[in-house]
Amino acid sequence: MFLRILKAGGKEQATTARRVLNPSGHHFGESWAKSETKRLTPTIMLYGVFLSSVVAWPYWVREYESITHGRPNWAP
Repeated sequence: MFLRILKAGGKEQATTARRVLNPSGHHFGESWAKSETKRLTPTIMLYGVFLSSVVAWPYWVREYESITHGRPNWAP
């Protein structure tokens, strides 16, 4: 059972590395760079949003306090 799993696992390839070759040597489908860009764009965007929120939250708090003059919204 364990050997079957190992043999089956060796046949799989990463989804971005799959290419079908012609006898002439040209491949079908999109390039590796294009498929990696499509795959990584959402991750990089989310990382940027997370990083900017971690860095900028003190400025947002300071801005909110200057608008409310240090009083919470529920204060009379």
